Amino acid sequence: MEDVKDVINEVIVYSGLAIPSFAKQVGVNEQRFYDLQRGRTKRISLDLANKICTAYPEINKAYLLKGEGELLRSNVGNINVSHSPNANVAGRDLAVGMTPRELAE
Repeated sequence: MEDVKDVINEVIVYSGLAIPSFAKQVGVNEQRFYDLQRGRTKRISLDLANKICTAYPEINKAYLLKGEGELLRSNVGNINVSHSPNANVAGRDLAVGMTPRELAE
């Protein structure tokens, strides 16, 4: 089980944004993320997990809430990850069955 600090840091790194920009995109006050990083808040609430997953539907809500499993959902199918600066990386991670040549194109 991942620590909440590690979970939230992984989500923020995945977004490619600084906390203020990430918080604005998710629609919450940035202090919530600072409190999670510093351990002042011990868990990610269902409300916050829902907001993160609305902004980033490829993120696994169970990972946010329990710290178990993987950051990205494995059954997302075709999702639009163009909102993320890491869209090419995320899209390639989800490209199951593609050859390295196809990924390079």
